[in-house]
Amino acid sequence: MSKFKKGDRVIVKKCYDNALVVGKTGTVIGVDGNTGIYAVEFDNYVGGHNAKPAYDGRNGHCWFLTEKELKPASKFEAGQIYRTREDGSIIKITSSTGYYVTYETIRSKRNEVGSFLSTSLFAKRLEPLVGPQIGEAIKEYDADRYEKKVDKPEHIEVKRKAKVGDTVKILKNCGGMVTPGKIGRITGVCSDFETVEIEGHGGFTVQFSDGDYVVIASGKHVYSDYEIASAKAFVLNTIRDLAEKGTGTYVFFGTNKDGNCTALVTGKNSKAKVYGNYAELYQLDTGESKCSPNDVPNTWIGKAVALCRALGRPIPDYVR
Repeated sequence: MSKFKKGDRVIVKKCYDNALVVGKTGTVIGVDGNTGIYAVEFDNYVGGHNAKPAYDGRNGHCWFLTEKELKPASKFEAGQIYRTREDGSIIKITSSTGYYVTYETIRSKRNEVGSFLSTSLFAKRLEPLVGPQIGEAIKEYDADRYEKKVDKPEHIEVKRKAKVGDTVKILKNCGGMVTPGKIGRITGVCSDFETVEIEGHGGFTVQFSDGDYVVIASGKHVYSDYEIASAKAFVLNTIRDLAEKGTGTYVFFGTNKDGNCTALVTGKNSKAKVYGNYAELYQLDTGESKCSPNDVPNTWIGKAVALCRALGRPIPDYVR
């Protein structure tokens, strides 16, 4: 059974009758089932022929080779365009050794250049773009990123239990101690009593109950305590599960004040040869999360999203 088939991309490892084709990349345009000889049409001129009459290749670009003289070409080649399924970024491959790939971004909020391993999860989630697809993808990216933003109210009133530091609006008389409509700040909590500091008053204790006040919050979405606890549990449990498998997989996080997070997942590459270098023995997968301008940043939510993207897992339903 032939190792390669028509349409496969190949690279010449060695050739005894044409040194010009060694190291060159081409496409299999035919294979002789009896002799096992492959007709390869190369991307560039190699001083060859057109493979006629059996096959129809470009003159000077073709050569006949055996299976031992060929090896599979990398999926990634310089000049190819891909879209990341992670955030829709559009990248262009600048070089590839077959394992280590470098690229530059056409549309992205990240660095202008980068690299990845052809065996990484990042590589598996890339979507190839060809012809008109490239222009359409660029237009789609620009439309999504630069669409007209809808103004959000600066403050909203939220009915929830107040926490220390929250600003509240009093709705009821509260025993004559507070005038409805007054704005105060929660400075402490003691059992069923919450201390509120009111403008013009030094601070005193008022018993609040449901319906006595509303929290004055920014117009941004705030994740609930349950959602934050769920995200924290997911992150810690996932890290523990990876460590207990004993595969040498580790997770690292990087966050900033804006709530953005990057997760780095390193692990052994089971397909690497034992004599490979460090880059071959370990693969690095990354995932990024960026806090929406409509959300209040939270570290655990950011870590959960970044970790899901690094591992190729679905984003939790509670993440907006």
